[in-house]
Amino acid sequence: MIAAAAAAPVTRAQFTASPSLMQVRDLIYKTAGIFQSNNRLRFLDEQCHKRMQALGLRTMRDYFDCLTNKPMARGELSSLLNEITIGETFFFRNQPQLEGIRNVVLPRVMEAKSRMHMRHLRIWSAGCSTGEETYTLAIILLEESKSRLKGWTFEVLATDLNQRSLAAAEVGGYGEYSVRNIEPPLPERYFRFEGNQLQVTPEVKAKVRFTRLSLSDDAA
Repeated sequence: MIAAAAAAPVTRAQFTASPSLMQVRDLIYKTAGIFQSNNRLRFLDEQCHKRMQALGLRTMRDYFDCLTNKPMARGELSSLLNEITIGETFFFRNQPQLEGIRNVVLPRVMEAKSRMHMRHLRIWSAGCSTGEETYTLAIILLEESKSRLKGWTFEVLATDLNQRSLAAAEVGGYGEYSVRNIEPPLPERYFRFEGNQLQVTPEVKAKVRFTRLSLSDDAA
């Protein structure tokens, strides 16, 4: 009896980063505070080549020069960051965290504000991506405004360094995946159906301001 030889598993070829790609990685970390670990270097290389193709550049060295030489440097770095900073997010994503905000953070902040005779809350949503978790905070606070936050005002500042994500957040339209954790009656209160999407209502949008900011910026 002759045993058939087992097929060798197909493995992805090992990736070796060029010195210029490592310079790009260091530049991203220095300017934006985002570190691309070794297991993400292939992804970074792919995104760099996408930008190189758009710019008509042939080598990674040419692209690094583009990222460091004016007048294109700032704009192109922003374009590259748009490619590498897209994160997963959806409404009411982290329930234990949200319960902590409701039951621990909010009461303590309200108590401290009340001692100073202040009835206004300012919330910072850092790394807001396309806005789902930021709007979640606004919805929670709007719900609380009917009870313990009655008579209070609040605002949510939402920041991210990805301009495409911020643009999508300001539109405030979301598909089925993003809204799957929203339980009744919240969809009816804070969203409107537009085609195959749910659109955040003006009441929610009015509580949020989106702006571009990197956590490594001096202003942060």
